Amino acid sequence: MKITLKQKLLADGRGSLYLEFYKGSTTDNNGKRTHLRDFEYLKMYLFGNPKTANLMNNREKIIIFEK
Repeated sequence: MKITLKQKLLADGRGSLYLEFYKGSTTDNNGKRTHLRDFEYLKMYLFGNPKTANLMNNREKIIIFEK
């Protein structure tokens, strides 16, 4: 099993963190491969560019990343 921390960009500019659990793959009778994956969303968000004064003042509480 391989576990990867990934990020998805949301419509409001934040990044949502989630874990991807890769459990391998299987092949059906026709030869088509199916990947076995599970996801767990962590409900943790990264703020790219803080737009409000409240977000700018609380920088110690949020993680700021560059795109």
